[in-house]
Amino acid sequence: MKLMIMAVGSPRDRGVASAILDYESRASRYFRLETLEVPLASGVGNDPRLIRAREAVDFYRRLPDGLDTWALTREGSAMTLPHDLARLVLAEQLYRAGTILRGEPYYMGD
Repeated sequence: MKLMIMAVGSPRDRGVASAILDYESRASRYFRLETLEVPLASGVGNDPRLIRAREAVDFYRRLPDGLDTWALTREGSAMTLPHDLARLVLAEQLYRAGTILRGEPYYMGD
């Protein structure tokens, strides 16, 4: 199974970035995992709607044809996480899913 993680911008905190890389590396043992970071929108002012629209356009331009897409949005969620933390949780859950699918024990690190 091929999975693509698309994120707006790079993680800002080095510790979180390191943890994301670790879990994405672990998850790639179970899935063909590709990560694509779309740059933060610039040149559209300070209007959050314009910024999100510009970032959405950048996302859709980079999607391969025929790809099944699942998008996580800010609307409709009872739990809100900063983008970097949401990406970390996603990477960790993909790793966890891989271990479950193969019947392997879940390794949480040293």
